[in-house]
Amino acid sequence: MTTPVAVVLAAGKGTRMKSALPKVLFPLLGVPIVQRVVDAAQGAGCADVVAVVGHEARLVEAALADAGVRFAEQVTRRGTGDAVAAAEPALEDWDRPVLILPGDVPRMTADTLQSLIDAHRASGAAVTVGTMEPPDPFGYGRIVRDEAGVAAIVEHRDCTDAQRSLGECNTGLYVADGAFLFGANGALGRLTTDNDQGELYLTDIVGIARGDGLSVAGVLIDDPAEVEGVNDRVQLAAMESIARRQATDRWMREGVSMEDPAHVRIEDGVTLARDVTLGADVELRGASVVGTGVRIGKGTILTDVVVDEGATVGPYVVAERVRIGAGALVRAFTVVAGYNEKRPHLTTARDIVDVGPGAKVGPFTHLRQAARLEADVHVGNFVELKNTTMHPGAKANHLAYLGDAEIGRRSNIGAGVITCNYDGFAKHKTTIGEGAFVGTDSHLVAPVKVGDGAYVATGTTVTKDVPADGLAIGRARQENKAGRASKLKAVLQRRAEAAAKRS
Repeated sequence: MTTPVAVVLAAGKGTRMKSALPKVLFPLLGVPIVQRVVDAAQGAGCADVVAVVGHEARLVEAALADAGVRFAEQVTRRGTGDAVAAAEPALEDWDRPVLILPGDVPRMTADTLQSLIDAHRASGAAVTVGTMEPPDPFGYGRIVRDEAGVAAIVEHRDCTDAQRSLGECNTGLYVADGAFLFGANGALGRLTTDNDQGELYLTDIVGIARGDGLSVAGVLIDDPAEVEGVNDRVQLAAMESIARRQATDRWMREGVSMEDPAHVRIEDGVTLARDVTLGADVELRGASVVGTGVRIGKGTILTDVVVDEGATVGPYVVAERVRIGAGALVRAFTVVAGYNEKRPHLTTARDIVDVGPGAKVGPFTHLRQAARLEADVHVGNFVELKNTTMHPGAKANHLAYLGDAEIGRRSNIGAGVITCNYDGFAKHKTTIGEGAFVGTDSHLVAPVKVGDGAYVATGTTVTKDVPADGLAIGRARQENKAGRASKLKAVLQRRAEAAAKRS
């Protein structure tokens, strides 16, 4: 039995979306519409898929770069018949069943497409048309049948009153024999532009087949919603709402608890273990993986985040490309961005933020590109880390910036500490050894090293290496002048009064 090939029509602009982005690239639960169509075709056994591109072709090709498809470009874009004909050069072997799919129908399933292919093979027809009976057939092409099968597909605007009363409509899904479509005398080569739009209609292959004495089958698809296309953002939002509800229902049946499932959004690539608890307004995006017993608080958004067993993520945490270890605690209002903000297209695995087991983070912490928190690290409120590793037991509990640094085991970083890592041209590293203490409001001017067990006194500016067990003090000497405070205040007051008179 020959393996079918799929042709996905993804060349259109999608004018009613009113966007520079091609319609087929709009996401539904995090997956581009056209990717969903490709996935369904491949799931139905189409090892070969050709995507016909046109408007913003390079964007569509980039979105499907890892989907295992080939591309053909519809240069002139003269209708659906022209689009399918454009696929021929990309087909390595077209003498087999060809599944033709619109690229803007994201809810179709592999099972439905497999049934359509099987029905085509069983019927012996040259063409098999997927049909539906929508609640309101207005605007759809009608299926006209006779005793031999499908006799014609008539566009709504061309229907007679009798034809408009027909409830069976065209879905835009077809299976056709490749030998009938392509080749020297293929049906696609015999299409004409003799119509109001001056285009090559794919629907005309039905009349060509019947004219050749070949049969055309029609297979009714039970759920019209499954083959509904996206025409505008209103339809897309309605589909997203349905898909979101289906996703939350499925995960709750798998053992996930949700405080307010109507306001939880879980994208298709997400994996959840049992006994996960999600607060209201949680969004889980991309390829996030959440382990057993994890609790995620209200309003949190996780994108491509791995949360290991027993961890807790507080409310209103925003995290991207992060690993949160077993039993770790990320408190409220923390931002974790494990990617290269200036060059996100060059982000690598090394940029991922890693929060180790038992670590405690936040509230109001900002962990950036390549931050590494090992076991039992504490990073508190209003602390920012970038490209910094904190080894087990290290602490920076509040009001610090640690960039391009390595903090040794059990070292303590005081409030207001800054690693001065950028000189205006290049970044430099700060290394702090094990068991070191860096006092409040100290500045470490990189490149610099603070040795094991060293002590940096409060308010020190460190410009040279501090040896192990060394004490660094680098602040101006304080001088007290008795009785001078009142005199200074009087001078300052007179100046202020004079300035006010002048204004």
